[in-house]
Amino acid sequence: MNTSPLKNGPLQPLSLLVYHVTDFYPGHIKPHWFLNGQEENSWSMSTNLICNKDWIFQILVMLAMTLQQGDGWACQAEHPLDDPVTVEWSEGTLILPREMLARISGFVLGLIFLVVGILVPMRIKKSKKT
Repeated sequence: MNTSPLKNGPLQPLSLLVYHVTDFYPGHIKPHWFLNGQEENSWSMSTNLICNKDWIFQILVMLAMTLQQGDGWACQAEHPLDDPVTVEWSEGTLILPREMLARISGFVLGLIFLVVGILVPMRIKKSKKT
């Protein structure tokens, strides 16, 4: 079972912690969030389990939180066949909802330009033949 926080970024008052758990089988995982050593799951959410072609699973676990100076956050993944794995967040490992939205928008826009860049020359070539 591999785990990692997804992004390095500056601390902000409202942030989204993202925990990526990969390479586990069977698909039973139990994530726990901790704030200063106490379990905290009030605003947590996760994707559905993602099954790779080789029947190995992965999942994204997220927690929307309001940052207070000096807070320590951690996420622990429990799996029936492995020891629990914990990742702790410090100032350099938080991702902002705005930043995530900007990255997704940039990816979609880049994909649109790629498709247009492939289809337009094909149509021009096809129209010259007829």
